[in-house]
Amino acid sequence: MSLPIVPGPDNTLVTQSAVLPFTEVDPTIAVQLITASLVIPTLTYDPYNFIYVCDATSGSINVTLPYSTGNAAFYFKKIDSSGNAVIISTVSASIDGGTTASLAAQYNSLRVVSYTSASWIKL
Repeated sequence: MSLPIVPGPDNTLVTQSAVLPFTEVDPTIAVQLITASLVIPTLTYDPYNFIYVCDATSGSINVTLPYSTGNAAFYFKKIDSSGNAVIISTVSASIDGGTTASLAAQYNSLRVVSYTSASWIKL
């Protein structure tokens, strides 16, 4: 499979090993593919890259949300049928009062929105 070249936020063309075009909504938005083999630092909110497709076939995936600021959203979807989970945690805030959120089954999805400076909420 060849990887597409997609427009970056500054309208330059970029290619990344884990980027797929998301042109149905906005040609500048990219869907990021996350696998267990990728080392994922704490996410940073980028209005052009906030949708994550997660393939946990080769192992569990742990993702850390950034500090909640009241103005960010992330979308996650688990696409594989393995028993490996996608675990979403935060730097310091809660997610609906808990410390983590998890996607365990194939096609589970989660949208989290930064609600206040101390919390993320699931939608």
